[in-house]
Amino acid sequence: KLVVPSAEGMVGIIYQVAVSMPPADPQLTWLSAICPPALVAITNCWILFPLATGKLLILDPFCALEDFDLEFMRYRPNLCPFIPLLFQALMDSKRIPEDYSMEFLLQAGVGADPMNNKQIRRAQEFLAKHKSPAIFNVAYGQSEGGSGFTSPCPLFPVTDGCCGIPM
Repeated sequence: KLVVPSAEGMVGIIYQVAVSMPPADPQLTWLSAICPPALVAITNCWILFPLATGKLLILDPFCALEDFDLEFMRYRPNLCPFIPLLFQALMDSKRIPEDYSMEFLLQAGVGADPMNNKQIRRAQEFLAKHKSPAIFNVAYGQSEGGSGFTSPCPLFPVTDGCCGIPM
C-alpha cells in the first residue's frame, strides 16, 4: 500500500481521535483478542488507542478463534474491536446461551473485510437479541484500523457510522 508509518504519525492519529473517547468512570474495559498481523492498524487502534484514552486494556493475542466466545464471556468487555471473522465466531457460537445478556458491550464495529447488508442486519439483530446497546458499524478501506475507527464513541453510539466505500 506504500504506507510508511512513523511514531510521530501514529501518535498524531491517536491524539486526533482520543478526544472522542475520554476516560469514563467506571473505567471501561477493552478486549483485544486474536490480534491480526496488520502491525500499524492493530498497534494504533487495538493497543495504543485504548491506552491513550484510559481504558483497561485486556490483551489476549494467543486466544484460539474457536475459543473467542469463551474469552469474550469471561472478560465481558465494554469495547472490543472486531474483524468480521471474530464477530461471525460470536454469532455462530453454540456455547453462548440464547438468553445471555451482552449489556456490557457498548461498541461493536468491524474493519478489514467488507460485510454486505444482510450480514450487517444479522449482526445488529444478534446484538439486540443479547441486549447490547451497541450499534453495529462497519469500515472499508482502512484494513483492521476500521474496527478502531468505528468505535470512538461507545457512550454515545454513532448510527450510520460507516467509513470508507466498498468498490
